[in-house]
Amino acid sequence: MKIKKIGIQNFKVFHNTIIDFESSDLVLFDGPNGFGKTSIYDAIELLFTGKIRRFDDLRNRLIDGRESFSEHPFLCDYADGDISITIEFSKGDSLYILQRTAKREELTNSVDFSLYKLYRKTDFESNENSPIENEEVYLTTILGHSYKQNFQFLNYIEQEDSLFLLKSQDKNRKQHIAYLFNVHEFEERIIKIDRLKSKVSELCNSGKQSEIDTLKESIRKIEEFLITEFNSTQYIKLFEDKDIPWDLEGFNYQSYTYANLFNEEGIISKLKKLIENKELFKIYIRNERIDRLIQDRQKTQNFLLYYNFLPIRESLRQQKNELERINKIIKILNEFSIEDIKDEHFDARLEDFEFIGENIISDFEEGYNILRNNSKELDDLENIYSKIKESRDKLVDNIKRLKEEEGVETKGTCFLCGYDWNNKIFNINNTITTWIFIQIFRITEINVFKFLFHCVKSQFIN
Repeated sequence: MKIKKIGIQNFKVFHNTIIDFESSDLVLFDGPNGFGKTSIYDAIELLFTGKIRRFDDLRNRLIDGRESFSEHPFLCDYADGDISITIEFSKGDSLYILQRTAKREELTNSVDFSLYKLYRKTDFESNENSPIENEEVYLTTILGHSYKQNFQFLNYIEQEDSLFLLKSQDKNRKQHIAYLFNVHEFEERIIKIDRLKSKVSELCNSGKQSEIDTLKESIRKIEEFLITEFNSTQYIKLFEDKDIPWDLEGFNYQSYTYANLFNEEGIISKLKKLIENKELFKIYIRNERIDRLIQDRQKTQNFLLYYNFLPIRESLRQQKNELERINKIIKILNEFSIEDIKDEHFDARLEDFEFIGENIISDFEEGYNILRNNSKELDDLENIYSKIKESRDKLVDNIKRLKEEEGVETKGTCFLCGYDWNNKIFNINNTITTWIFIQIFRITEINVFKFLFHCVKSQFIN
């Protein structure tokens, strides 16, 4: 990486300065104090790291983290705009132009590095720039993951540090310049190793060694027991609806530490407690269900109302089914009509009910059969009557037509016997109908059937 050009505006002693390094491979800054040598380096540090280390250290040393100046320490005395630092540099075959700017109206009499925003430019002289949303990711892509540490490593001893180093002891001087070589991380590692060494030393005494030997012997016995007793143990999944890593058949022991499995809150310890307190856990689950049930007042009342009937619920269910069958038969008997007599498939199935006597069932079936036979006879008589009437009407119509053709006047006298039927009370229709009803009422068994019918109904209802 090589810096080719630096532009500084309104920063410290620089109002509007451009420094070109294009023609030089080695650059030295020489001059009296206060002429801007350190300010150039501060500008470079601020652009690439987003802060100036010594000001950041000063703020961290303050008790409440606040500092105050008579004016903003980075703003040029005769500034007429924003603080801006622009650097053009090359990295490999790529050329980059970056600019870090702080708005003048946002600056206060304290140092706040978050006000200094990083931008990307395509031309060094142009005023156009594009903001960089995540500057750390962007700079890491260009300069590498350790660009901030590397920057500090290549730092020089600042002029404020010279007097401090001359007056300090070796230990303090060593700590002060340690950041130049990035030894802080290594020092922390050394401290951790020393702590670990101390812990290991404590465990290596004779008493601890005896405990280790005892644990090894216990492990050996457990291994022998598992090999002999559980060599062909059947795998049983504890949770069918869940895939828990330790409940799988191919359990990966290396993915768990000893503490995860066997400490007080470990998996094996919890399972052991569950097995030991299995009955208590069942009682707990049962009590939980009871508590949820008690909270539902309506369900609780229903349970208390019907609790005494639970032992005989099967008997009650059978009685309910029997009652439904009885109500169905009662409905059939109440709706019994002449159509049921004519129905060849009608069957009351009275024999299915034990409380109806066999004599009543027998009399009911006998009366039902008599009615069926009488109904059949009536149907036959009605058919005969219909045929006779049909034949007579045809004969009358034919004779009437012949008389009209011969010009003979048609009167009420019968064409066959000469009798005047129109003057008589009974005609043939009434005669036949009356005869049919005589035949019906002559069957006295109908009254008996009615009596039996009501007896059967009363047996069901009672």
